[in-house]
Order: sequence, then C-alpha cells, then structure tokens
Amino acid sequence: RSLRARAAVLAMPPQLAAGLCHEPQLPESIAAAMKSQPTFYATAAKACLVYEAAFWRDDAASGSLPTSSVAYELYDSSGPDGEVPSVVAFVDRSEACWEATQVRDHFVELLVARYGDVASKYTHFEFVPWADEPFTTADPKQPRDRMPQLSPALAEAIDGVVFLAGTESSSDARSLGKLESAVLSGQRAGRLAAEAVPAA
Repeated sequence: RSLRARAAVLAMPPQLAAGLCHEPQLPESIAAAMKSQPTFYATAAKACLVYEAAFWRDDAASGSLPTSSVAYELYDSSGPDGEVPSVVAFVDRSEACWEATQVRDHFVELLVARYGDVASKYTHFEFVPWADEPFTTADPKQPRDRMPQLSPALAEAIDGVVFLAGTESSSDARSLGKLESAVLSGQRAGRLAAEAVPAA
C-alpha cells in the first residue's frame, strides 16, 4: 500500500527513520544526526511477575521495593484497585543474566530474599527486551545509559516537507527523554507540516 502526501511527519526514532528509502537522499548533515542519535531507553528491558496477592504494596507505597544491579527499578503494576497483582522491574541485562529464564530466576530470588517463600509462587511471568522490538532501535548494542542529546538538526524540515517527531528530535532541552518532549516535538512537527502545505 502506498500513500501520497504533500508533507509527512515521521513519528519514529531517527535511527530508524534514517533507514527508510529517501528520494532525494537525505542531506548528509541530517542523515548523520539521525544515525547518531540514540533511541531513548532502547536497550532497556522490563520484566513482570504476577501473583495471587500484592504482598509488596506497603513497600511500593513507601518507595522501598528491593532492587539489584540487574533489576534496578521496581514498581507496583497492580492497578489502582489491585485487580491484577503484579510487580514490574526495569532490567539491565548482562552476560550472566541475559535469557528470560535467568532474568525470571533473578527477579524471583530478589523478591524471595525480602518477602520469603510467598514470592516464589508467581502465576505468570513476562519479559520484554525493548531492543528486540522491530521499531525501537537500529543499534541493539546501544548502552542502556546512553541518552539522546539535543540536536537542532533533527528539528529542521527535510526538503521542506518531512518532519521528525519524538523525544529524540525534540528541541526542548528541559524535557528531552521524557514524554513531555515527545508531545512537544509532535506538536511542533504537526504545526510545521501544516504550514508547509498551502491551503487548498
């Protein structure tokens, strides 16, 4: 399927947008900026354990859930009414803890050390490495802590009619890497795209 338009907004990581077929070719300076801009948290991963009861909620409320060098940030994901008792971890994969089973075992052991045998009785486990998703990054080896940098070139129009949108192409230094920057970038790109198309 193909679409024809007088202007376009590419709401995707610049690394991936650079890999699209561009005719004419991207200006060298913009292509270089797109390829070098890291995708925010592209190589982070998340793991989730589901239980019959949310035995960790007091710790979650006080911000004292256990963490480790692998499961470096935990939060309660049970919902406001606790309808699906689940705890989620941001995971920093390493050679010693790479496969889903290794991450699961580490996560469970971390919780067992704090809460005892009840933490071994999970009912479901999910693990999603974001770098394995097809529309996240062109660099699956990107260090997890490598963050996007302000890049004015990514806020510029490409050939006057193509505009990038997303946190990586935001021109707002204060919110770069946050949801707010993606919204602001989308608003900017949408406005510029509308201005690039003469009224019918």
